[in-house]
Amino acid sequence: SALATKKGRLRNTMGKLSEPLLEDAQEGSSWGAVALAREQLGHLPIAAFLAVLSTIFSVCFGMLLVPEPLSSSLGVPLYLLSTGGAQIGCIFASKAKFTTGGSTLELVPILQQIAATIPKSAPADEQMSTLVVMYGSTSLVVGLIHLAVSRFRLAGIFRCVPIIVLKSALTGIGLMMTIEAVKVSMNVEDIALSDLLDYSAVAPALLAALLIAGLKLVEHFVKSPAAMVVYLGSAAAFFTVAPALGLMARLPDSYWFEQSEGSSSPFGILGSFRLSAVHFSLLPEVFPEMLGCAFVHALATVTDLASMEAIAEKSPNGGGKLDLNAELGAVGVGNLLSALLLATPSYLQLSVSVTHLKFVSPSARTTAAPWVVLMMLLCLFMYQAIVSVVPRPLVGAFMGSLGVGFLVEGGLETLEHTASYVDAALVFVTPAVMVSIGLLDGLLVALLIALLHFVTMYSLAPIVRFQSDGALLVSNTARAPAMRKLLAKHARRAIKIVSLRGFLMFGSAPQLTEALAETLASRERHRGSIADVAAFRKSPWFIVVDLRACQGVDYGAVQELLKLQANVESRGGKLCITMPPTGVALALERALKGRFGEVKGFDETLRVCEEALIEAHIGCEDCAPDLTLAEESLSMGHVAEAIEMVALGLKGDVLHSNVEAKLPLTMFGFKPKPVETPGPPVKDMAKQLLSMAPFKTYKEGEVVWRPQDIADHYLIILKGELVLERNALPIETLLPGGFVGFLFMFVPHSVDERVTSRLTRLTRVPADGARDSVFGDGAFSRRETTLTATADTTVLIVSAELLLQLGESYPELERHIINGVLNRAALEYRHWIRHAVVANEH
Repeated sequence: SALATKKGRLRNTMGKLSEPLLEDAQEGSSWGAVALAREQLGHLPIAAFLAVLSTIFSVCFGMLLVPEPLSSSLGVPLYLLSTGGAQIGCIFASKAKFTTGGSTLELVPILQQIAATIPKSAPADEQMSTLVVMYGSTSLVVGLIHLAVSRFRLAGIFRCVPIIVLKSALTGIGLMMTIEAVKVSMNVEDIALSDLLDYSAVAPALLAALLIAGLKLVEHFVKSPAAMVVYLGSAAAFFTVAPALGLMARLPDSYWFEQSEGSSSPFGILGSFRLSAVHFSLLPEVFPEMLGCAFVHALATVTDLASMEAIAEKSPNGGGKLDLNAELGAVGVGNLLSALLLATPSYLQLSVSVTHLKFVSPSARTTAAPWVVLMMLLCLFMYQAIVSVVPRPLVGAFMGSLGVGFLVEGGLETLEHTASYVDAALVFVTPAVMVSIGLLDGLLVALLIALLHFVTMYSLAPIVRFQSDGALLVSNTARAPAMRKLLAKHARRAIKIVSLRGFLMFGSAPQLTEALAETLASRERHRGSIADVAAFRKSPWFIVVDLRACQGVDYGAVQELLKLQANVESRGGKLCITMPPTGVALALERALKGRFGEVKGFDETLRVCEEALIEAHIGCEDCAPDLTLAEESLSMGHVAEAIEMVALGLKGDVLHSNVEAKLPLTMFGFKPKPVETPGPPVKDMAKQLLSMAPFKTYKEGEVVWRPQDIADHYLIILKGELVLERNALPIETLLPGGFVGFLFMFVPHSVDERVTSRLTRLTRVPADGARDSVFGDGAFSRRETTLTATADTTVLIVSAELLLQLGESYPELERHIINGVLNRAALEYRHWIRHAVVANEH
C-alpha cells in the first residue's frame, strides 16, 4: 500500500511537469515536443540573467553568513543552495509563471546573531557543522509556519501589522546594510574611531562610496536591472584586468576576500559537515532567534508578495491576481528543501521576480525556473573563481546601494508623506534600536509603539453616532392621536437614545458613560424642580443603546455596560441594548448571561418603552382634557385626528385590550380652533361612516392580505394589533386608532375616466347603460405587503365603493377623510425622514 502511494505521487508529479505537452497532444495541436524544446531553449537568456543576478546576491550576502575566524566565502554556497531550493519550490507549488526564489537577505542580521552564539574557540569543523544545523533548523521552522498558514489560508493575518512598522523596520535594515557595507569594504569586524581617522583603513569605504554613486547614476539613466549587472561585472573585470594591462596597480590584499582551508569543496562549509561535531545544546538557546527569523521572514514575504501582486495586475504578462496563500505554500516548500540542504531560509525575491515578469510571454507554457536551478548548481563549482575576482569595495558598493535604497524607501518617503509625529518618530527610533541592540528588539519596540498609538487613537475616536430622545425618534407603530400626544409630552425626558459605532472596547467604552452623564444629571435637576418627587420616581424612563453599527465588543466594554446598568436602575430607570450584529450579540450573550433580558430590535425596543410610558400615564389629569367628543365639532386644524376619532370615539364598546380599555373617551377630544363655517358635528359624521362601513374580525395569526391581492379597500383598526411586512421584514405595527392600506387611493389607474371620486383616481364604468355601475378591469393596484393579525383584531373596512358613495352623497365627510389620511401620511413620512437622517448622517 505504501509503495502504491509513492508511485501515485510520482505519477502526479511527472504528470504536472508534462501537463503542457499532454494538453497539446489531446487537443491535436502541432506544438509538440519540438516546440516545447524550442520554448525551453528560448528561456536560456533570461535564465542566465536571473542566475547571474542571484549569484551577485549570493556573493554579496553569502559572505556575511559565516563568522570570523572562518572564511567568509564559505557562506556563498549556503546562499546558492537556499536560492536553488526556493526555485524548486516555485516550480512545484507556485501558481505564477514569473515567481523566482532566493535566500532571504533581510534575515542576514538575525542569522549573524545566531552564528555569534557559536564559541570561536571551538574547532573549525564543529563551528561549521553547528552553524549549518542552526541555519537548517531555522529554515525548517520558517517552512512549517508558512505551510500551516497556507493550509489554513491565513495569509491575511500578516497584513494586520501596521505599515509604519514595516517601513521603519525597512529603514533599520537599510541602515544595518549600509553599516555592514562599510565593514565589508574596510575588512573590519567593528568600526572604531581610529579606523575612521586612518586614511589607509577608510580608503576602501571611500572607493565603495564612489562605486555606489556610479551605480546610482546608471540606475537613474538606464531603467533596467541588466544595467546594474553590466555595471558590476564591468567594475569587477576592470579591477582584475587593468593591473594586468598596466593601467593601474593591483589593489592591496586587504581589498580582496581571502581563501582558506575548506574552501576547495563546491559546497563550501557543507563540505566539512560532521553530525557528531554538532553542538545540539546550542539549539534551544537560539530558538527565540529562529522564531524571530520566522516573523521577520513572514513580514518580508507578505510585503514582497503584495508588491508583486500589484505589479502583476498591471502587467500584461502577470496572469492576474496572485493567490497569496498558494505562494506562501510555495515559500514553505522551498524552505523545507533549504532545511534538507542545511541552507538558510528562502523566499520569493521581489526584484528578481519583477525582472523575470518582464520577460515572460503571456502565451508561454513553460518558465525559465528549471534552467535557473541548473545554473545555480553550476555556480556552486564556479563561486570560488567569482569570489577571487570581486574586490571587497565592489561587494560593499552593492550592499550599500541596497541599503541606501531601503533608507530612501522606508525612511525618507515616509517622512515626506506622513503627518503623524508618532510615525515620524518610529522612522528614527526603530533603526536606532536595531543598530544599537538588535533587529528583533527594534521590531518589537516598533510594534509596541504602534500598538499603543493605535489604542490611544482608537480610544479617543468617537463611538457615539448620535443622541436623541423618544419625542424625535418614535417606533414605527400607528397609534391613536391621544397616545401620540401623550408620547410627545413625556417621551422627550423618559426615553433617551444613544447610538454607537465601531468597536466598543476598554478604551472607548467610557465615552458611553460620559455621553449619558448629562442625561442623568438633567434628570436629577428636573426631579428637584417638581413638587411630586414620589410620582416622578415612579414614572418609567429608559435609556436605549443602539448597537446596530457596533462592530465588536470586549470584556472591558461589557463591564462598563454592567456599571451603567446598575447606575440607571438605582435611579429608577432601565437600560436597554438593541440590535447588535450577530458576532456582537453572541459576545454579549456569553458575557452578560441574560442580565439585560431579551435583546430586541431597535423599533421593537422603542415600542416596548412607549407602551410602558402610555400605561403609566393613562388617566392622568394632564393628558386627558375635559372635553367630550359629542360636545366638540370637527375643526379644520385637527383633520389628522378626525378619522381616528370617528373610529375610536364612537366605538368605545369594542376597545377591550389592556391599554385601550383604560382610555377615557374624552382623551380623543381636542380644543377646537375658531372656523368661519363649522361643518357637521363629528358625532354625526362618525355615525354615518360606521353605519356604512362593514366590520370584520380576524383571529390571531390570520393573514389579512398578501402580496398581489387587489388593493380595493383600507382598514381602520378598532381592536387588537396588526403587523405589516414586506419580504418578511416588519414595516409597521398597527394598534387601535391606526389605519393601513390607503395609498391605493392616490395612484392613477386609468386614463379614460368617466366617473371618478374626488378622493381616488379610480374609474367606474357604467355597465351597458344601466344605472348601477362597476369598476373596470385594471382599476386597482396590487398589494406589495403582507398584513397579519398578531392578536384577535376588529377592523372597519373602507372600500372603494364606499369612498365613491361618500363622494356622491357625503362630500363633507369625504373631504375630512381625505385631509385626515393626507395628514397621517405626512406625519409618518416625517418620522421616517427623522430616522433616516439620524441613522445616515451620523
